[in-house]
Amino acid sequence: MVLVNIITLIFIIVFNFLFKIHSINGRSMEPTIHNNDIILIKKTKLVPRYSLIGFENKESGSLLLKRVIGMPGDEYIIAHNQIIITNKEEDNYASVSKFELDIKVAKELSYYNKIPENQYFVIGDNRGISNDSRKFGFVNKEDVEGILTYRVYPFNKVGRIN
Repeated sequence: MVLVNIITLIFIIVFNFLFKIHSINGRSMEPTIHNNDIILIKKTKLVPRYSLIGFENKESGSLLLKRVIGMPGDEYIIAHNQIIITNKEEDNYASVSKFELDIKVAKELSYYNKIPENQYFVIGDNRGISNDSRKFGFVNKEDVEGILTYRVYPFNKVGRIN
């Protein structure tokens, strides 16, 4: 019995060191993630393009979950309150993403032409209602809690998230 308790305690400590569980409040990531879903975030600072990251909303202190579109070093231009991001992949394939920005954010970002080191441009999957980089600018790497890896609730949707 003591061995089972020790193993359970070790598992809990390791789990809490590597992962964090969150309940989702909002619809900004629909249809991928829904309101009241419970998710598992892997604590990491390695952020691949198009991954879903969790980070702290500095205004409310709550968790935001968004998709990484722009990576450090991606070139962009600001024109008529729009950002046009060009990302060049290793195989010389380039893709372009275009988003309407808040006027204040467009002005702030117009001073640069590349996404700075340790910064990301993020978008919610439900773009019509999402509060994301279009409204608050880049996300700092230091604010990233980790990458969404798994949905644990509702039970009929349990599984890995891409």
